[in-house]
Amino acid sequence: MGYGGFMDARAFVESLAAVPFSKRNHAVAAYFGIAAPTHCGAPPGEHMVGYHPTGVATIARMALELSLRPGDVFIDIGSGLGKVVLLAHLLTGAEARGVEIQSDLVMKARAAAERRRVPVRFTRGDARVVNLDDGTIFFMYAPFNGPIMDAVLGRLRAESMRRAITVVTVSLDLARESAWLTPRAEPKNAGQARLAIYDSDVPGVSARVCGRAASNPLAQALCA
Repeated sequence: MGYGGFMDARAFVESLAAVPFSKRNHAVAAYFGIAAPTHCGAPPGEHMVGYHPTGVATIARMALELSLRPGDVFIDIGSGLGKVVLLAHLLTGAEARGVEIQSDLVMKARAAAERRRVPVRFTRGDARVVNLDDGTIFFMYAPFNGPIMDAVLGRLRAESMRRAITVVTVSLDLARESAWLTPRAEPKNAGQARLAIYDSDVPGVSARVCGRAASNPLAQALCA
């Protein structure tokens, strides 16, 4: 299977099901031109975590489990080279954007989206101050810790007081936020990473509709 040429991005994602499981992450990186540079794993600052790509199976499981609806905006906090944002849009059709503090990664993600004509956005910014007020679903693959994490969770809690939100994490336990986040049952077969989904539960704010999407055979096919 070739990854270059003029294959439409949606058609490419549909073709991934025919690619051996162990080669899907490489196929996505090759198609979008987002193979990680060697320096990506280095933390960009204190209390920040270096870039670690999320696996295709984990992204597909997330897409399968989430109940997306008109008006949802998916935001990846710490979006790196953009794989989660690109696939989230292609698997669900949801509006999607990423926030990333490392400018070189943002430029590569933007170039990938433009080259493959995927209508998603990437913002270079600090999650402690960048605009988050349109998001309804927030994704984090443990992008930072300590006081930065506390500050960002504080911002998300403030957003949840205005509208119901869902927070999706990989390798990040938010049990300490139980005063305003309710965990769903842990999804099975989420790849090698631990995927968790939390819905905000704030008095006076209408809850989101929970449960998995009605039908997403493409996401189902990429979960295994």
